[in-house]
Amino acid sequence: MKLTDLSLKEKLLLCRYAEVECARKFRHLAAELPPDDQKLTRFMERLAAEEEGHLAAIRRMEEMTPWPHVLHTDETGLRAVMKEHFPTLCRPRGGGPMDRERAVDVARSVERESSEFYRTLAMEAKDQTARDFFEKIAEDESGHFQKLLKTEI
Repeated sequence: MKLTDLSLKEKLLLCRYAEVECARKFRHLAAELPPDDQKLTRFMERLAAEEEGHLAAIRRMEEMTPWPHVLHTDETGLRAVMKEHFPTLCRPRGGGPMDRERAVDVARSVERESSEFYRTLAMEAKDQTARDFFEKIAEDESGHFQKLLKTEI
C-alpha cells in the first residue's frame, strides 16, 4: 500500500494515528530521561503537546472531507504505510538506559520523518486546501526538528 493509493480521508486517518504515536513517543522519552534532566523532560513534554495540538486541526480537516465510495486500506494497510514513513516510531526501543543524547537522537528522527511525511502528502495533494494544510504541519514539524538541532535544549 502506498500513500498515492489512499483517499484524502484515509490520509487524514493516517495523520491522526501518526500524531498520536509521535506524542506517545515523546511522552515515553520524557518519562525515561534521568530525573535531574528537567529541561529536556519539559521540552519532550512540549513536543508531545504540540503533536496533540495538530489533532484538532486534523479533525477539522476530516470534518470537511467526505468519505470516499471505496476505502483503499484497512488498519493493517495503514500500519504498513506508517512503518514505511515512520520507521523510528515502529522500531522497538531496544535495551539500556535512556540518556540525553539518545533521547534527542530519537526525537530528531521522529520529527524529521514527520516533516518528510507531511511534505510528501502536500506534494501529492490534489487540491490547494489539502496542500496548504499538509504544508503547514510539515513546517511545524520542521521547526521542531530545528529546535532539536540546537544544543541548548
